Amino acid sequence: MADAANSDVGSLATTKDGSSVRILIVSQFYPPDITAAAFRIGETAELLRDLGHDVRVITAEPHKSDAQVDREADQRQGVIRVRVDSSEGGGTWRYLAHYLSFVRRSAWAGLSRLFGRWRPQVIWATSPPLFVGLTGWFLSRLNHCPLVFDVRDIWPESAVAAGQLSSTGFGFKVGKGLEKWLYDRADHITCVSTKMAGYIASRTATETSVIYNGVSVEYARAVSVPVDRQRILYAGNLGRAQALDAPIRGFARVAGEAIANGWCLEFLGNGALKDELQALATELGVKDRIVFHVAVPKEDALNELARSAVLLISLKSDAVFDLTIPSKVFDYLAVGRPILFGINGEGRDILMATGANLGFTPGDAESFAAAIREIIRDYEQFGARAEQNPTVVTDAYSREANAGQLAALFERTTS
Repeated sequence: MADAANSDVGSLATTKDGSSVRILIVSQFYPPDITAAAFRIGETAELLRDLGHDVRVITAEPHKSDAQVDREADQRQGVIRVRVDSSEGGGTWRYLAHYLSFVRRSAWAGLSRLFGRWRPQVIWATSPPLFVGLTGWFLSRLNHCPLVFDVRDIWPESAVAAGQLSSTGFGFKVGKGLEKWLYDRADHITCVSTKMAGYIASRTATETSVIYNGVSVEYARAVSVPVDRQRILYAGNLGRAQALDAPIRGFARVAGEAIANGWCLEFLGNGALKDELQALATELGVKDRIVFHVAVPKEDALNELARSAVLLISLKSDAVFDLTIPSKVFDYLAVGRPILFGINGEGRDILMATGANLGFTPGDAESFAAAIREIIRDYEQFGARAEQNPTVVTDAYSREANAGQLAALFERTTS
């Protein structure tokens, strides 16, 4: 399997003290891919290295963007990349084959490129997809080290809610069995919300810790671009799970009203429904007020968020989505702008607590239209309160604090 890995493992990092832990991260998503998972894992790996730990990563070639890989940087940092089969064409079997191709090649990469040269003391396998846990389990048994299994979405239910799997199909049944199997065989589980931790506790006796997605203090402090556009901006995936047709319909209802004069709704990102959403804006006669932009690197996206008057979060109403917290909750808080949010669960509680943000019923166009009217009418008050939004991140949900908690967990697990 010559395509299994495209870079050699770099030389052993110089650590700050004798407490360094050799950590292997297995994640299908990693920079320079442009996804929330890639941002989270890439930043966490860097912070763990800054804490003096020796971190290696097995990941996939970029497949969610056209980003180009820096091979020299990969080699220095010990990042091994493998090719994954395309999921183009849809269907359950193509969907499963895409993820299983990463399992097969990442397991081989860990066996052929790491074993005997550099051996991890702990493995952090981060999902979704759930199948990543198979690579983590295989390599942990091979290296006689603990497996910490990271759960960011409850799978396969989240795939059903996003329209990728049928709840009565073979793929779902396999996923439920694999979920329980991996939960029970992990030495520890990490997840991204307290509600998710409660769900996992109902499925397994394996100890679970909450490591929030958070955002780097560096970003929260650095974003100081002034608002220069009367726009409501959504940044992220344009897929079925985001229920973005409702905001488009809601905006169309107020676009002709005097209160919305000069305001626009914009989308920054790509996804399976982008063409359908653009067609909907045209059908509703507001294509000149609803603008779509391609995905950009995180630093650029944060600047675009900061330049916007209002930010939008939307997620389909589903019990499984209520267990997680969208990473954009923290990204949006970091830039200090009022947020219109159509989500439930712990993320909704966090956003409501600041007094700077306004909720609407997920998937409800009329509720979104009413929220637009209110936030524009009282924008001065919302904008003033939103200046404190970054403090929420730096005080309770910083990526730095989360990485410190994760490092402490790895140290305890290996000891």
